[in-house]
Amino acid sequence: MHGRGIVRILAALGLAVASIGASAQQAPGAGPYLGVAAGIARHDFGGTDRALALFGGYRFARFFAVEGRYADLGSGTSTQVIDTCPAIECLIPSLETIHERRSADRVSIGLSGVVPIGARFEAFARVGYGRVQYGHQVAITGDLVRGSGVARNAGSQHASAAEFAAGVRFNATAAWAVRLEGERIADAGGEQPITTGWIGMEYRFGG
Repeated sequence: MHGRGIVRILAALGLAVASIGASAQQAPGAGPYLGVAAGIARHDFGGTDRALALFGGYRFARFFAVEGRYADLGSGTSTQVIDTCPAIECLIPSLETIHERRSADRVSIGLSGVVPIGARFEAFARVGYGRVQYGHQVAITGDLVRGSGVARNAGSQHASAAEFAAGVRFNATAAWAVRLEGERIADAGGEQPITTGWIGMEYRFGG
């Protein structure tokens, strides 16, 4: 299913949960939680793609939480055109187009600070650190290129990087919450940063 379709489904479920929680809501307390999120990732390398995340953590009273996350951040793409024979003596000009796709998967852990806003809403900020696995595929097209247009794996790379996120949470019921957040993964090992907007649902055990 396309990432934007998943975002719409989560948004609809979030609205349904919010409508169910129209009655009085008690403040969330300490305890574990799990959740799922979908969003759109913008790769500074080039392009945007769908993103999916699973997360879980433990909340310490109302103001702090520790959270672990796994995120599939999709792929960024880049296209570059080069002249392989720019000299004036070349009899046959040749242009090659290099198409590169770079996928990213991330595992991280972070600490969140929470500020209550009334009985239902909360603002939060998260600082984390994690490991990113980048996969590379390259395809080269051109009149003089053997196997033109065939995508080839160009290996993978692991790198560590910090992440920064901020968002709002709507506590629909004592157990269910809807989250909106923006996240920025810093430059990792020479790779380009990634910015992601998320919508997610969270379930608190014991709520």
